[in-house]
Amino acid sequence: MKDPQNFKEIDSYAWGLATFRGEPKGQLKITKGYKADWRLVPRHEEDKFRSYTGELPAQNVIPTEMNLPPLLEYLEMSSAARKGNPMTERPKIPLIRNYGKNNRAISDSEQKILDGNL
Repeated sequence: MKDPQNFKEIDSYAWGLATFRGEPKGQLKITKGYKADWRLVPRHEEDKFRSYTGELPAQNVIPTEMNLPPLLEYLEMSSAARKGNPMTERPKIPLIRNYGKNNRAISDSEQKILDGNL
């Protein structure tokens, strides 16, 4: 048995169900107890807590391109007109999505693939 006076030798761990931005991340070991990310559930609320099945938040669908800001659009159209190529459509700028484990946004082209509307 380890000496309880020496706190460095105590091997106790707490586990919890992690949720990040409404998306469950599974059961994780609580490594930093000083953060306010974890909440101790009282014994009489455990059944209610365990039976909760929350819905995942809807994914953000972002467009693949958008119109230029008005001043930049004016400059682009006047530059094209001076070169002899007047634009018939408003100029657009492509949007590039950063891929990462915490980014749940999808582009509208990916949404069409998921919906089956190619």
